[in-house]
Amino acid sequence: MSNATLQVAEIFQSIQGEGSNVGIPMTFIRLAGCNLRCPYCDTKNSWADGKEMTIMEILDQVSNGIEWVCITGGEPTIQNIDPLIDGLRLIDHQIALETNGTLPIPKGVAHVTVSPKAGGDLHPSAYYMADEFKFVIEDIADFDRIPKDTHYSYVYLQPVDNRPDVIELCVKKILEGNNSWRLSIQMHKLIKIK
Repeated sequence: MSNATLQVAEIFQSIQGEGSNVGIPMTFIRLAGCNLRCPYCDTKNSWADGKEMTIMEILDQVSNGIEWVCITGGEPTIQNIDPLIDGLRLIDHQIALETNGTLPIPKGVAHVTVSPKAGGDLHPSAYYMADEFKFVIEDIADFDRIPKDTHYSYVYLQPVDNRPDVIELCVKKILEGNNSWRLSIQMHKLIKIK
């Protein structure tokens, strides 16, 4: 096993509250650091350095009977997560990755969510490795960032902070005939879990 280390903000068990995997039990590995630092970010605590952990220390914390592991951040791809992915696969975990898509997406991941942000150019791998796109919507200008031609079945719209006015705006845009768009409320916040 690799003796590589990663900067980890937190590891916890919950259910996936967003996108197409909503409701699935997962262990979340939130890595520290981000290359964009969006002002509306709801995980600003991940911007700090975090705790240095070996791959074995991380794997020990995810050996809890939950099949799915979500590697998230901050932005997880600013660190070399290949050894972590290899270790998780060795112990038969399904791996989800949540990324802003600005850096190369590693191989070996079962489900990739790309969440493009304003001011962050997408790496070419984001287009062909993503299983879904998730756009955080704050105001009407954010709809201009959504590509008109994607090969994805659905594009998920996530109203910032579950704000009612933004939810209403997203529903209106979907009902205008954007049939491949889906509303993605942050369910974990609604039911008040992490």
